[in-house]
Amino acid sequence: QDIISAQLYDGITDEMTISIVKAYDVTVKSDGKEITVRTLPATAGEILEQLEITLGEMDITEPEQDEKVRAGDVITVKRVTKDIVTEEVATDFEVKYQEEKNLVIGETKVIQEGSQGLQKKIYEITLVNGEEAERTLIKSEIIREKKDKIISYGTKILSGVPAGLKYKEKYTHVRAVSYYFSGNPRGAYGLPCEYGTCAVDKKLIPLGSLLYIEGYGYAIANDVGSAIKGKTVDLYMERLVQCGIWGARWTTVYVIE
Repeated sequence: QDIISAQLYDGITDEMTISIVKAYDVTVKSDGKEITVRTLPATAGEILEQLEITLGEMDITEPEQDEKVRAGDVITVKRVTKDIVTEEVATDFEVKYQEEKNLVIGETKVIQEGSQGLQKKIYEITLVNGEEAERTLIKSEIIREKKDKIISYGTKILSGVPAGLKYKEKYTHVRAVSYYFSGNPRGAYGLPCEYGTCAVDKKLIPLGSLLYIEGYGYAIANDVGSAIKGKTVDLYMERLVQCGIWGARWTTVYVIE
């Protein structure tokens, strides 16, 4: 397939120039096949035409069709198609908190349960050799609106004690400090540190004791702490903002059992 500018049987003359164009190998990858072809200098498009490989309107080649190829080059044909895909996507709800003045401080209450929304999205998909290479959102439609979860947190500080409260011990002038834990740690008694539990000096109040704390309500002695000595309790809140409302104050603690 090499080309020589003279016939092999031509005679040689003085100052004669003989030109030779050498053929070379090029690899073509198309439609899952790999072909090695020997060719004279040509563009990628010309080689594909020689091999009768037809290109669609959106198909692309690497290198491009008008680019000259060299010995050892690889021509890759990428078949490009487009498709329309419809997907339904769930949208997560948010958790929102609101203040409730009639709810006891430290307590929370679910006012509205949350539910996911549903959204229909239509995409134009570009496929290269059958694999997704790009997607473009062309339309979005809400099928079902999401519903946020709403939780009320209490800010009401109780006064006095329940009528007929029976107790075994009463401690006055107790320093009560509000406390908040992120996450869900457990206290020394084994219960989660949450609203309705508190930390105490176990030498004064045994762990597991059921208490009534003026201003806060009922609580179980669930935890201890190095800074909790004598008539001091840490009251666990459900929200950090509730700590700001309670702060640290003097109160009366009743040991019920």
